[in-house]
Amino acid sequence: MEQELMGDFQWTDHGASDAAIDAAEAELGVKLPADYLAVIRAFDGGEGFVGEGAYLRLWPVEDLVERNRVLDAARLVPGEVLIGTDGADDLYAVEPSDGTYATYPAVGLSASLRRRTGGSWDEFLKVLSEM
Repeated sequence: MEQELMGDFQWTDHGASDAAIDAAEAELGVKLPADYLAVIRAFDGGEGFVGEGAYLRLWPVEDLVERNRVLDAARLVPGEVLIGTDGADDLYAVEPSDGTYATYPAVGLSASLRRRTGGSWDEFLKVLSEM
């Protein structure tokens, strides 16, 4: 499903290193879900439209710690790791404990405004493609 929904996606030309992933997980205090790790190990970020739907700017693993710190994610959306944006109004997150994906408004970031956006990477892409 990923290839058909992300045909025009502009990926980085390299994957994330295990050292960078380990450092981000240690700093964030989480173990990121396997499906998300597979994507960043292959591409380590990129951006574009998902199918005919939403825009996704997936942050490189080296940016996760800083962006989550700047956005105060640990306090505002505890248990979630922000992984990207639509480039405008929304932030995308993954919950490492159960591997679910969510969308949050960028302004007024709050756990109470969580919109479940998939139970896996593939489901996340499918939901984004329909937005």
